[in-house]
Amino acid sequence: MNGPKTWSLAASLHPEIAAAYDAAQERAATEIIGWLGEHATTQIGPRGRQVQVPVEKLEAIVVRHYTSRAGDPHRHLHLQINARVFAAGRWRGLHSVGVVDSIEGSTGSATPR
Repeated sequence: MNGPKTWSLAASLHPEIAAAYDAAQERAATEIIGWLGEHATTQIGPRGRQVQVPVEKLEAIVVRHYTSRAGDPHRHLHLQINARVFAAGRWRGLHSVGVVDSIEGSTGSATPR
C-alpha cells in the first residue's frame, strides 16, 4: 500500500506528516485484513461436492518500508495474507478465487464460486 511519491517526500521532511501517513497506512491495512477476515471462505467436503464455509481465523503480516529499491523516500506497506486459514476445526486452503473476485469486483463484495 502506498500513495503518491510527494507524500513520502513530505513525510521525510516533516515528522508530523510522517506520523499521520504511517497511521493512515496502518489503518488501511487493518481495514483490509478485517474485511478479508469477515468475507473470506474456504472449501470443505469431497471433490465435486465441496461447499464453502466462512474462515474462522486468518493470519496476515504487514511489513513497512521507508525507501524504494533505489533508496529514495518511499513509505509503503507490504501486506501478506497466509494461504492457510482455520475453519471447521482445522487449517485449510484459502478460497483464493473468491478473494481475487472481491478485489476485481466493482461492488467490493466477495463472490464465492
